[in-house]
Amino acid sequence: MCKKLIYLCMCMLVLALAGSNAALGETADIQIAAGTDDAEQHLGDARMDIGSTDLEFAYEDGGDPTTDEQVVGLRFVGIPLDPGAFVMDTYIEIEVDKVDKEGSQAPVNVIIEGQLALDASEFVDDANNITDRPTTTAKVMWSIPEWTEESAKFQSPDLSSIIQEIIDQEGWTSGNAIVLIIRDDKDNPSTGLREAESFEGEAGAAALLHLDYAIPVIFETRIADELDDAEEDLNPSKLGEMDETSSDLELAYEDDNMGDPQLVGVRFREIAIPANSPITEAWVRFQVKETRSGTLPVNLIIEGQLDLNPDAFSGGGPGTFNISSRPRTVASIQWSVPSWENVGDSGAAQTTVNIAPIIQELVNQDGWASGNALVLIFSDDPCNPSEGLRNAHAGVGNDSALLHIEAIIDIATNPEPANGAVGVLLGSTLSWKPIPVGATREVYFGTTNPPALVSVQEGTSYYPGPIDPNTTYYWQVDEVEADGTTVHAGDIWSFTTGLSNLRTDTGIADENDDGEDHIAHGDAVDDGAESRGSSDLEMPWDNDEPDLRQVVGLRFRDMPIPQGAPITEAYVQFTADNENLDGGPVNLIISGLLVPDTGALGGGENFFERGPKTVAEVAWTDIPEWTSSQATAASRTPDISSIIQEIVNQDGWAPGNAIMLFIRDDETNPSADNRSALSMSAVLHVPVSNSVPTQPSPANGAEEVPVDTMLNWCPGLDAVSHEV
Repeated sequence: MCKKLIYLCMCMLVLALAGSNAALGETADIQIAAGTDDAEQHLGDARMDIGSTDLEFAYEDGGDPTTDEQVVGLRFVGIPLDPGAFVMDTYIEIEVDKVDKEGSQAPVNVIIEGQLALDASEFVDDANNITDRPTTTAKVMWSIPEWTEESAKFQSPDLSSIIQEIIDQEGWTSGNAIVLIIRDDKDNPSTGLREAESFEGEAGAAALLHLDYAIPVIFETRIADELDDAEEDLNPSKLGEMDETSSDLELAYEDDNMGDPQLVGVRFREIAIPANSPITEAWVRFQVKETRSGTLPVNLIIEGQLDLNPDAFSGGGPGTFNISSRPRTVASIQWSVPSWENVGDSGAAQTTVNIAPIIQELVNQDGWASGNALVLIFSDDPCNPSEGLRNAHAGVGNDSALLHIEAIIDIATNPEPANGAVGVLLGSTLSWKPIPVGATREVYFGTTNPPALVSVQEGTSYYPGPIDPNTTYYWQVDEVEADGTTVHAGDIWSFTTGLSNLRTDTGIADENDDGEDHIAHGDAVDDGAESRGSSDLEMPWDNDEPDLRQVVGLRFRDMPIPQGAPITEAYVQFTADNENLDGGPVNLIISGLLVPDTGALGGGENFFERGPKTVAEVAWTDIPEWTSSQATAASRTPDISSIIQEIVNQDGWAPGNAIMLFIRDDETNPSADNRSALSMSAVLHVPVSNSVPTQPSPANGAEEVPVDTMLNWCPGLDAVSHEV
């Protein structure tokens, strides 16, 4: 039953792609072009016949029985398939030469194979010049129908598996030649023959190879949040308990004694694959964290969560079941995991087998949309239980799980601004990812749905010019092939503008841009301690010790705010650390450093001694509890526009300068508890309007700009015309 399930899953992929629309890619027809590109080999004496005026399958002579068995070779030159191309519907077309030859009405059953070579050579008059050629593993059977009309054309079954095997060889290059070999099917022997045209007999009727193919688009993404991978305990004593913040993922046992089985779930966000796109290949790659029992057999089952846009994982004790309760795909793939021998390895041994059937089932769901998330679930194989475990890195970063998908995508994807985005800057340039066969683009844009055609262009970005604040816009990109008539109509995307035309969100750029500085408190003196590079920022005290009062400093670089620009809104968004402390109110004070520009935090520096400080201060009172690893309204400061306004109003302030903020305990309303944020997670949100043009494209000072480049800019909000 277990083996049958895997087989059925693989069949799903074959059926899904076999039914795909050939318009997804390109086509090519390649005909035999020379007398040395089709030939017969007589099996009885190994003799070659390169100059024959016809090609007989699979015997030279009819009769009962047929005699002089032979194989036929067909060579097609200049195959236009690049490495990585995906071959879809492919066949050979041959033309009937004669129908009155003895044996031409009897059954003929042949097998078609390919020569397994990178660039197959022409046929020569050497013994066994066809059968001596190595052949593909892929084979296709063809029961050739009875031929009753001369000059009629017949097409073989789909040969894509043979062509795919040839071009998947390392070293394959577009323009190489392919040889197909046709012989009798000994499991279903022929009792007749079929006589087809050869190049020498009639060049215009020689065999033709028809190719439908496409270049897959590669999509890759990693775990984006701490809550996007998790483990669920299957031990009866802790059944259903979740660990969503573990630093590692053990497949499929928590401990080396195999006494604590568990499920592992990984969630990948913003999958830029349109609905029903054929998936040609997909895999997940892990990175080794530890080599515990890494050489013992591990056999896993991989499934997907059958959901249009699954949620992140959530924590909880026994009985939570936040992985096992999720509905699963019908597709299920077995992965016998090789040994993991070295910490840090992330290669073939850490890469799953092809999970394309799972991804195909997910994107084929009614309602699937590009940009949705997907979840994959890893469990022990009950038919072949594991004896060891594999320990992989968890969490975010370059060592987290990587999802790789190759798909045949026939419409534009990856819109920027993202579909549904809000607060989009006025003057933003629209961009997207084109399809490989797209030559030009028809861009539609406007406030109506559907939008109006505004541009026909070759480029893959579009500048819409001045647009209105607080307005929803719709846009669509249709990709047009080189023939000018084949159009791949794209999805309709939307975004809503904000009230600004400058960058609104600035994050911490370096570990020297945030830190903690101990200060005096009550009877406790300032011990001079400060830290940069800590994994967390604790407010208002350190290490859950109320006497260790400290100030958190935040430096935001390259602020694009003009001197004196009106600031109508500002706040800092934190992401909570793993701690979830409670027990009493937390009350903080936020202030700023009143200097036109400020440097990074220095090593050993008591940075809170920098001055002067802003007159403006903002109280952050009764701060709610924070949820681990999440950036929510609870971990967002109140409006601090008064502080930012005071800083940018200074003489000497200029766009590109840095802003420093301080967060300390409220001495008049002291905190009774602590809040801890992830370091380098703070984002300063300051929407700014500007009356002068900004964001020139090409950028100021750009070099080697093409002479025909279009000049674009973000206009000032009050501009009604432009002097260029």
